Amino acid sequence: MRRFVIASLGLLLIGSALAADIHIDPSRTSGCPGQGTLEAPYCNWQEAGPLRGGNRYLQRRGTVSGSGVMITAATGLSAADLAEELFIGAYGEGSERPVIRIDNPLPGGQDAKSWRLAGPGLWAYRTAGFRHPNPLVLLLDGRRAFGPARERADLCTRHGGQRVDWMHAGDELLLCSPRGNPAEVFGRISGMQLRSNEPWAPIYIEGRRQVIIDGLALEGGMTGAIDIRSGSGDIEIRNCEIGRDSASGVYVTAAGAPIGGLDIHHNLIDSGVRWGAAGYEPGQSGEGVYFNVAVNHSRIHHNEIVAWTHNGIYLNAYRPGDPGVTDNLVDHNDIHCGPLSSYFDYCRPLGIDGWGAGAASRNLVFANRLHDFTLGSQVNGDRNVIIGNFCYNALNSAARQRPTGMCFRVQAYVFSQDNLIAFNTMANTADAAIELGPGDGGITAGHRVIGNLFYGCSHDAPPERRDACIVVGAAPGVGPAVIEDNLFFNPGGRPVRMLYRNPRAVEAQYWQAVAGDRLSGNRVANPLFLDAPAGDFDLAAASPARRDVPVLEVSGLAGQPLALGAWQGGPTGEGAWRLAP
Repeated sequence: MRRFVIASLGLLLIGSALAADIHIDPSRTSGCPGQGTLEAPYCNWQEAGPLRGGNRYLQRRGTVSGSGVMITAATGLSAADLAEELFIGAYGEGSERPVIRIDNPLPGGQDAKSWRLAGPGLWAYRTAGFRHPNPLVLLLDGRRAFGPARERADLCTRHGGQRVDWMHAGDELLLCSPRGNPAEVFGRISGMQLRSNEPWAPIYIEGRRQVIIDGLALEGGMTGAIDIRSGSGDIEIRNCEIGRDSASGVYVTAAGAPIGGLDIHHNLIDSGVRWGAAGYEPGQSGEGVYFNVAVNHSRIHHNEIVAWTHNGIYLNAYRPGDPGVTDNLVDHNDIHCGPLSSYFDYCRPLGIDGWGAGAASRNLVFANRLHDFTLGSQVNGDRNVIIGNFCYNALNSAARQRPTGMCFRVQAYVFSQDNLIAFNTMANTADAAIELGPGDGGITAGHRVIGNLFYGCSHDAPPERRDACIVVGAAPGVGPAVIEDNLFFNPGGRPVRMLYRNPRAVEAQYWQAVAGDRLSGNRVANPLFLDAPAGDFDLAAASPARRDVPVLEVSGLAGQPLALGAWQGGPTGEGAWRLAP
């Protein structure tokens, strides 16, 4: 189903023998501009000029560049320059990654006259005339300020261990500074507050193909640490640390032709947010990896994605007319918000949204670990497959009045039909593990929940939802659904319930399908995990999850399931599900 155009290591080695190595050392202060050689490196990325395919551009390890890297179809580049593979990486001794960080100081922020008192402990800074007046991320002496506030009245209020620090409204930046004028309290106020000549992303790519980014630390950025735009494709991002103090990690959006062939793997994509259990929803949000409008046939895999204030991964085409975010593969990622969501208590591992049929469609989410978070993954669009994933330690967030601690929430935010949630292991959820609910965009219908393993559901839910592993909303907001061949168990002697198209949850022996639904083959039994409290969901030889396993064909996967849930025999699971070659 999917073919990814990815430069192999063999081709890289062949090409690099003929290519020039261009060296950049931002710590160099004499002999500038340099010649780009190992002996006389350039002093910054701008001196390297338009980046030509066929070359390897290397920043010295242990250095920090404060200017961004532009990879575009710039004037002066030949067709051959654009066609050849372009490599961005590191040189030098040691293991420390070179850093490219966008951290623009607030112009005049250290001048007391730039600030006016706007209320008790509240200060205003005028941003009229700025290219992008809203900083999105604000840093105070290098600390990521908590916010932005959703409303002005929230400023200077405390939530958990945090004070709501800032927001942008109209043409003013509002900052809580009870100790006095911010220019006198803070030694540096910075973020992505831009003038026209300031960089906005550590790496910006537009109109280029065949690009490899390897072994860098990319921090800051108004859109993302890596910003990929229309006309780009066949880009590999690997072995990087991405997203500290960035609005998003990898931001991909196509206003024109769709972007495809992205391969994002073996990276640490970490926002750096460590706000703790504040119980507050910021006014703006960020994504670890954001595929927006028109991105297809791409892969996100083997990454650790940490503490993003909206989604770890967001596949989004919700605006009418968006061509679509389709046929993407999300596999073998570890997405979390710290132990027991201790880094930040308002984040979601995954989101999929589409405005209509085919807009967010045929995406395969396979063999990921989603854990220690407070918002269930939002699975909308159509014909998406969520299969073979481990989801555990989902807590409720104090930022919302309704329960949030679930694994997957399927509701017509805009459009939601015909998705498959199958053979996942879901454990220790504060609320129901799965909810099929109504939404503002119409009917939620045609979804299938098959072969999953539910364990320890709704331990912190309101009475009407207590012990419920699945919630199915009342018709007509929720159309026909299939719930078949799942295994349920609540430890500690708790019953297993389902909140099924009525106001209160009922125990398993009373489950009975209404007209149009299929509700059969579901069982209640202890799955006999080896060590569930430690996150080890391997199944004992006598586990009932190894019996009566349904057959299911899934495009993009080879083999067949060996057990209910996500565990499929480990390294010895010959014949189990795996990605199709």
